[in-house]
Amino acid sequence: MDKEKEKSSPLEKSNIFSYLTFGYVLELLKKGWKHDLSENDLYALPKKCKSKVYGKQAITQWRKTPSLFKLLLHKFGSAYVIFCLAHIGWTEIRSLLRPYGMSRLITYFDKKQTSISESEAYYCASIVIFTKIFQFVFISNLLVFEVKFLIQLRTALQSLLYEKILRLSTTSVLETSSGNLITVLTKDIHCVELNLWVFKDFIMFTVQSVTVFYLIWSRVGLAAFTVIGVYMIALPLQGYLCTKIAMLKLRVCQNADERLQLTHEVLAAIRVIKMYTWEKFFIGKITESRRKEVAALLKMLLIHFLLVVIGLFVSGVTFLILILTYIWMGNDTNTELIFYISSVFHELTMAMGIMIPMNMSKTAEFFASLRRINKVFQCQEISKIENIYKEALIDINDVTVEMKNAKVLDDVSLKITKPGLHVITGSVGSGKSSIFQVIIGLHNLTEGYCKIGGTISFAAQEPWLYPSSIKNNILFGEKYNKARYDEVLRICGLDYDLRYLQNGDETIVSEGGMNLSKGQQARINLARCVYKESDMYLLDDPLTALDATVQDYIFTECICKFLKSKIVLFISQNDKHMKVADNVFTLSQGKLINESKPTVTTEEKEAVIKTISSDLIEKKILEKAAIAESDNPYTNDNLFHETHESGNIKLDVYKSYIKYGGGYIFFGAIMLLYTVSQGASLLTEKIFAKWVDVQAESNNTNPARENSYTKQDYLNFYSLSLVGSSIITFITLYSLLRFTRNASYSMHKAMISKVTTAVMVFFDTHYLGNVVNRFSYDLNIADERLPLIFLHLFRAMFSCIGIIVLIATVNWIFIIPSTIFMVLILFMRLFYINTGRNLKRIEAATRSPLVGHINSTMDGLSTIRAFDAEKRLSDEFYRHQDLYSSAILTMKVSQAAFNFFMGVLSASFTSLIIAKYLFFEEETTAGNVGLVLTNVLRISDLVSWGVYEWIELETNMTSVERCIEYTNLNQENQTGTHVDNWPKSGEIVYKQVELKYNGEKIPVLKNINITVRPKQNIGIVGRTGAGKSSIISTLFRLYEFDGNIEIDGEDTKKLSLRFLRNNIAVIPQDPVLFTGSIRENIDPYRKHPDEKIWSLLRKLMIDSSVKTLDSDITNFSAGQKQLLCMARAALGDCKIVVLDEITANMDTENDELIHSLVKELFQDCTILTVAHRMNFILSCDMVIVMDKGEIVEFDEPEVLLKDSTSIFSKICDKANS
Repeated sequence: MDKEKEKSSPLEKSNIFSYLTFGYVLELLKKGWKHDLSENDLYALPKKCKSKVYGKQAITQWRKTPSLFKLLLHKFGSAYVIFCLAHIGWTEIRSLLRPYGMSRLITYFDKKQTSISESEAYYCASIVIFTKIFQFVFISNLLVFEVKFLIQLRTALQSLLYEKILRLSTTSVLETSSGNLITVLTKDIHCVELNLWVFKDFIMFTVQSVTVFYLIWSRVGLAAFTVIGVYMIALPLQGYLCTKIAMLKLRVCQNADERLQLTHEVLAAIRVIKMYTWEKFFIGKITESRRKEVAALLKMLLIHFLLVVIGLFVSGVTFLILILTYIWMGNDTNTELIFYISSVFHELTMAMGIMIPMNMSKTAEFFASLRRINKVFQCQEISKIENIYKEALIDINDVTVEMKNAKVLDDVSLKITKPGLHVITGSVGSGKSSIFQVIIGLHNLTEGYCKIGGTISFAAQEPWLYPSSIKNNILFGEKYNKARYDEVLRICGLDYDLRYLQNGDETIVSEGGMNLSKGQQARINLARCVYKESDMYLLDDPLTALDATVQDYIFTECICKFLKSKIVLFISQNDKHMKVADNVFTLSQGKLINESKPTVTTEEKEAVIKTISSDLIEKKILEKAAIAESDNPYTNDNLFHETHESGNIKLDVYKSYIKYGGGYIFFGAIMLLYTVSQGASLLTEKIFAKWVDVQAESNNTNPARENSYTKQDYLNFYSLSLVGSSIITFITLYSLLRFTRNASYSMHKAMISKVTTAVMVFFDTHYLGNVVNRFSYDLNIADERLPLIFLHLFRAMFSCIGIIVLIATVNWIFIIPSTIFMVLILFMRLFYINTGRNLKRIEAATRSPLVGHINSTMDGLSTIRAFDAEKRLSDEFYRHQDLYSSAILTMKVSQAAFNFFMGVLSASFTSLIIAKYLFFEEETTAGNVGLVLTNVLRISDLVSWGVYEWIELETNMTSVERCIEYTNLNQENQTGTHVDNWPKSGEIVYKQVELKYNGEKIPVLKNINITVRPKQNIGIVGRTGAGKSSIISTLFRLYEFDGNIEIDGEDTKKLSLRFLRNNIAVIPQDPVLFTGSIRENIDPYRKHPDEKIWSLLRKLMIDSSVKTLDSDITNFSAGQKQLLCMARAALGDCKIVVLDEITANMDTENDELIHSLVKELFQDCTILTVAHRMNFILSCDMVIVMDKGEIVEFDEPEVLLKDSTSIFSKICDKANS
């Protein structure tokens, strides 16, 4: 929401009358009625609700006393007590006034009574009407207070959560998955919000129950103690069921954590999963996790519903026993007494039968969520290394670091005090990156100490870019200095790239940098590090994704020249880098085994540097390399913005939901059950009314006439009807619960299936946080909110129909005002619904950035901490949080206004019916008056409640709409043929292949025509963005392309997509491992025997890092991850293998190992090798040189080397130099 367009909050500027009557909301409602609302229509937050105010206060309080309970007590205790006292006070007053007014008013119509005058009847009617009107005025305004209170609570908890994420230690990061954090954010904090009032409700309903008990005791004496006796028998059972709810709530959240973590991993690595054809496996794994989650959720909600049914049944039985006991004790009953007890017992039923049992379950859920939140808050934090030295210094002394009982560093000592280039080298997994993590402060030391002096900049091996402009990614909160900025662009080889990007350095970086090439990501990552003026620069092998020419240029211009006067700690495996280093530290298995100084003179170092950079500047080779035909050129100027539907919820959404729930027959059966259940409930009430009349006749006149039923008969009928009604109600609720569970489970299954098989364009153009949000919060609405909405809506709807029928049996004329009342209510709904629906959609859309920001932060914690950028990231989180809170505030205030306006109509309807009896009704019985007035009060409340729940249904169905939207994504074309024994030889022919990404005019591949013969090893080289990865994309049909690719004479477009990809092995540039076992990461479909897998692991020399194939993935280094990816490809026995920069993260020793393994494992295969390291390329049979999306050279490497004018020859010259 633009600051200049941000509206001032009407809650702070409206007058008292407008505030109490919600006049200030009318403008918003009128606007929402006429057209769709946008973020610019949201109310601004009151100052006390803003993150920078309340969030920071909460963080300050937590640092003083790190206790969640004390924080809640200190920050929210006073307001909570005031809120509770106000609510409890009014509830008690209403509990006393309404039963008194109703009972006296009904007694007035008893022909035999003489104690109540006409004026007293008017007075009693006024009490009933006043309590009705004031109830809505009070409660509606209390809702506004409540929403502001809850925004402050959520702001405090979410701010603390984000602050905690920024301070998590490396061990805690490994133990706390992003799925867990998302569940805490979207479910647990939301659960605390919803259930915070349980303590108030416990007090309120307990006091109310005591008050009601006193009122009953004052009228029936000792018989009232039967009420206590029956409820005391039921409470232990209800308490036990509540403990089960708490246990199930924890299980639901744990399963949700697992599902969301896996979903996030799959979506983040979807490109690799598609090439592996592992979609089916992960769909099954996620679906199984979802099945467990839904099973636990079904049990939890079933017990929740059972509590309600037990409460209603116990209340009905208690009332019956109370009356029978009173009669058994020799007392006479009359109409006034029975309706008085019935009226006050309605309050007791709500309190003891429904609200207290429900609040017991809510309490269990509240503490379960609070424990999970507190568990995150109590996670181990980093121990910030105090930077107390003015001079640049790195002093690591006898440092040992353990993770999961394994030493990642073992008694390491190194000290650096002078500027220069200090190279750290070592084999894969030797602990090189862990040294940097110690310096940055990501590890808590087991032994030793680390002293740091001066400021630090850091460039991670895996580039971390966040969704913003390229310029913002480079500046990263530092002040803009044009001269330094331009120089950094030059030395990092970015100035030419930016010339060819449409928006230059204002180009928005998509999530994970997907719209940039790997080389561009690496250079922006390095530019961020270099731009910050620091004393020390930690470079974690940031050049591996670059080709030799660009790598040498940046090493010379940036590291050797620009950073010459700084301490540069550089992880590298490159011998050229070690030759010019001032110190070389060699690590092995976490130990520093050697510290040496290269035996070359200063003149020799300068000669090496001069050789590296000799003609890079003269010929401006970088300019040719900078045409940024990135493999994914989509841009989005507002990545955090999520598009949403507009207008009414389409009928197809409801149809789809019913289909997922079990179909129209099942849904119709539920409606029939509700009809029967309501009929049984009406029958119970009708029998009760008849019994009242018979009882009155027996006390005042002769016994019942011949052939009529006796009092005992009606009591028997009432008892049977009560039991039958309770049984039918439970069956109905269970059926509804099964329906909503089926819908939620089936909808998720369709979502995950459709998303994982969607076209790659979807993932290129959608922010991952937005996608995950639909699998978390939106699905949670379908899981936990919709069942309750359906329960309340159907209950209100069928109760209203039943009451109208019941009243009509007394006097059909009541149908007319009832119909008018309902029409007015429906019109009011029509006036409000577009506003409510739009605000709900905006609320859902503004929540996505919170989820995405946390995911992005978790991915870039090392960079964020190294740059001391926590404040900047926190401020950005606060902006997202305030926008979301603004949407919540606007939505809830509009709901409170709607509730108030419906209350006014409801009170008017009640007044009309009471006036009809007072002024126009002459011949009627007290029983009928009691029946009508009691149910008029109920129907006015029920209609308001029902319409409110109807609106809640439509607004919350926007979450279902968002979920179903993902079941209709454009899918990859899975149709095609299978060919037996294919491919036999592995010949690949590209015929006039051209590739354009969706909506792009300029092709990224142009007129590709090549023939790769069987068993050839083809090297593919080219500068960053030349189109190398795009050639691989077309082979796997990740994108639609023009032209044809034939493999062994078969057109790949005619083959089944799964069949095609299953017959091509790939080792990707980014080694991806998933949560789960070693076997699941190598052979998820269990096609291969253990012996074959172990044999491969031994050849790859990583068997010592694997305990068992079914053990979980542990802390593998980047190199070890790549070796496991090598094992995946080797198991496939494919005739075609794609190697995409597989040695980028390898040391020289492992590079040679991989080289030999490729020859051994894939000797009968056709190999396509994308690489920057020339030793791999020179061993190829043929070499493809790419430039600007075209093949500019294609020949044997020896032939190209002989031609001194060839691009390949020059690339090799630079590499060899």
